[in-house]
Amino acid sequence: MKEDRKGYVNNLKDQVIAFFDKCNEGGYGAQDRNMESCLRFAEYLGENTNLQKMQNAEARHLYKYVEYMKAKGLAVSTMMTDLSGIRFYYKRNGCKNELPTNDKLNLGQREVGKYDRAWLPGEIDRCYALANLKGRMDVVISMDFMLHFGLRIDEATSLKLTYLKRALNYGQLMVTGKGGKQRVIDFDESGKHKAIIEKWLSFAEAGGKYPTDYLVCDKKCRSVEKKKKSMQNWLIRMKKQILESGRAEFTEPGKKPRRDTISFHGLRHTFAQNYLTDLKFMNPKDARLKVSQALGHERMEITRVYTNEKKT
Repeated sequence: MKEDRKGYVNNLKDQVIAFFDKCNEGGYGAQDRNMESCLRFAEYLGENTNLQKMQNAEARHLYKYVEYMKAKGLAVSTMMTDLSGIRFYYKRNGCKNELPTNDKLNLGQREVGKYDRAWLPGEIDRCYALANLKGRMDVVISMDFMLHFGLRIDEATSLKLTYLKRALNYGQLMVTGKGGKQRVIDFDESGKHKAIIEKWLSFAEAGGKYPTDYLVCDKKCRSVEKKKKSMQNWLIRMKKQILESGRAEFTEPGKKPRRDTISFHGLRHTFAQNYLTDLKFMNPKDARLKVSQALGHERMEITRVYTNEKKT
């Protein structure tokens, strides 16, 4: 970012964050996606226009932003997700200018699972190091559960101490995911899962937490939602320090290309790929089924998106 554009960018981003801090509409995941989409649009506008208010964006800005995303080689599905978040913001934030629909933007055909969203090892190490350095133990703890148990960010931030105690008793962690669906994640034979839970359970108890308390959240109203937003905002701010330079070049032969950015959800992709590798002694079909069950997905084609496999 050019130094003389920082003021424009920060001003527009602050408007986006202020709006979503007060927004209660939609699920946690949808809110996070919408906010990230709007923040990316705000950064583009700040770097390329003199807009003072996000609400004043016009159709011409969106057309140019789409061309910018195409030039970056973003997947159609990624562009559609960003545009959906942008329209959500403008529809609920008093924008008077009419924005063009997708059919007018000539986006092309949507391809699900075109990119590998998994993190690279160096990115994981840097994120852990930065989170520890900045005192963001909520990020450190949640990353352990997203990376090693395959939890979504809302599942990781919703963990309570009583869930962890029960997991130690039964040797498996029970998680309630999307739509209230429950799944069970069995502890691995190496003892890694057990050690992670024992470590953070002891940490929380030493900090004065009770069994009914959240592991990383407080007892205040909407604490899980606020914690998620705080973590997502932190990652957005730290992303440039975490991302591997030229990460697209780290694509394995015969595999899907990597996205040029990361999100906490990408840690579920990393988990799936690592877990499938750990299960290489099993029949491939049975191994994929185990991964699918751990992720909480019923459709194998969705699991393949996470494991970065091409359909055979």
